[in-house]
Parts: sequence; C-alpha cells; structure tokens
Amino acid sequence: MKVSVAILSFLILAVDLGSQVQIKDGFYHPVECCYSYITRNIPCAFMTEYFDTSSWCPRPGIIFLTKRGKQICVDPNSRHFQYCMERLTP
Repeated sequence: MKVSVAILSFLILAVDLGSQVQIKDGFYHPVECCYSYITRNIPCAFMTEYFDTSSWCPRPGIIFLTKRGKQICVDPNSRHFQYCMERLTP
C-alpha cells in the first residue's frame, strides 16, 4: 500500500513538473485573438494604438485600443480601419 502511494505521488509530481517545462519551452502561448469583428466604423480619433493578432489565432485581426481603454477587434481588410492605422503610425 505504501509503495503504491509513493508511486502515485511520484507520477503526479512528474506530470506537474513536465507541464511547467512545456510552459517555459514555449508550448503555451497566451495570445489575444479576434473571434468576431466589430461591424460599425468607429472614428479614428477615438483610437490610441493598435496591434496585429498572433499568427496562432484562428483568424487574422487587428486590435485597436480606444481612449477609454477598450479593445476592439477589426477586420484587417477594412478600408476604414486601414485608414486609422495609417493615421496612428508615427
């Protein structure tokens, strides 16, 4: 009985350490993705910055940060938001 408890404890510890190694090696990628796009145009003046979503995401997207601190997902092919990106580029 004591041997089986020791083996079970060792296996749990090994699995836990293995998952930590995977995270350190880059197997876990917390990313922000767009699962839907905003359907209305928001004035460019309300935007402060933007960034592309990761290539790990299921669909391409641009995330804009508004002056109120909200993040909005937009279609990267939207002409309106392409114009906003040009205006925000220094």
